[in-house]
Amino acid sequence: MPIHFPGYDEYLILDDDILFSKNAPAFPKGGTDSFLMAQDPMKGVTDAPFVRFNGNTGVLLVGKNKRYLLDRVFDLPVTMGGAPHTTNEGFTIWGPYDQGLINEVAFKEQAVTELDFRFNYALVPEYWLNANQKKWVTSTLYRLRYYFTLMLPFHRNARNMRKAFVLHLINCRFIPYVDFVYNRL
Repeated sequence: MPIHFPGYDEYLILDDDILFSKNAPAFPKGGTDSFLMAQDPMKGVTDAPFVRFNGNTGVLLVGKNKRYLLDRVFDLPVTMGGAPHTTNEGFTIWGPYDQGLINEVAFKEQAVTELDFRFNYALVPEYWLNANQKKWVTSTLYRLRYYFTLMLPFHRNARNMRKAFVLHLINCRFIPYVDFVYNRL
């Protein structure tokens, strides 16, 4: 939490399942009034009119003047598991755990600037949401086929992965393999 580390102009807050590209550029400068967040690949669940897009909280760049928004989140009850967050007004906001709350608090304050998705590319969910979801869950062979396509230089999945500066490894089963094909091939 930024409150425990005062004195910085900006705070880069990362999930523990983040993988940086060896070719990634520097993060954009947000400034002291910034609250940068990339879109979540999950679309269509949020009905709160003040939320412009479902923000994924795996990578946040927060300026010191917006730190208070994160403090406010931790004073609120968190939705556990994969359930969407429900606001006091009855709106639904996608996001497990604190993600829905962070979206609610930051968007209500009109503080969010969209971060380029390449700084928080959700590799597996991006594919899973556009694939046969039932087969993804039930077939190991189907999942292995997807991971194999990441090695094929001209395959769409590999191209999408290589465009990313930062991979968010949500539900990724083979992290050492993904690291190998992402940063070493």
